[in-house]
Amino acid sequence: MNEIRDIWKQFGHVRPGHRALHHLMAVYHLTREYGFARSSDIANFLNISKGSVSGALNGLEKAGFVVADQRRRYRLSGSGVNIVNTVLAKRHIVMQFLSEILGLSPLDAMADACKIEHLLSQQAADRLTTLVGLLKGGSSCSKEFWSELQEAAEFCQPDQRCEGCSAQCCFAIRNPGLKAAVS
Repeated sequence: MNEIRDIWKQFGHVRPGHRALHHLMAVYHLTREYGFARSSDIANFLNISKGSVSGALNGLEKAGFVVADQRRRYRLSGSGVNIVNTVLAKRHIVMQFLSEILGLSPLDAMADACKIEHLLSQQAADRLTTLVGLLKGGSSCSKEFWSELQEAAEFCQPDQRCEGCSAQCCFAIRNPGLKAAVS
């Protein structure tokens, strides 16, 4: 039980963190477009101050994720490239799942994927990739899933016990007027 209560503390130890990943992504995109990334370009790309970028780049350089030439033009190091590629792959599969499977708008899927991508374990990303592949495939299982999904406009009925909720109805929390059976 203590492991579950303490798991949130691990989010602060994910390296690089969410902000640093955005700086790495900016370096990635700018380098692809211009061959290098200057701190002023990164600041403009992220719509933040040059001072914020400077501090972040110093930390990323010390951690070995970016390298700078004598003119302070940045590019990703080998480990920086690996991190960006991993995060981009996770972002892609999460966006695909949220938009193509769950039906979120592309903008909402992108926003949620950005929140999830760097916290998602590789094992979970691999399983999600398998699930998306299965559901998008042409197997009888995937066809049955899509048929069931289309028929289920609202799977949660206020007067029935739902298998999706174990302790409290997720829809009832959002809609206090809804009274779902949970026992």
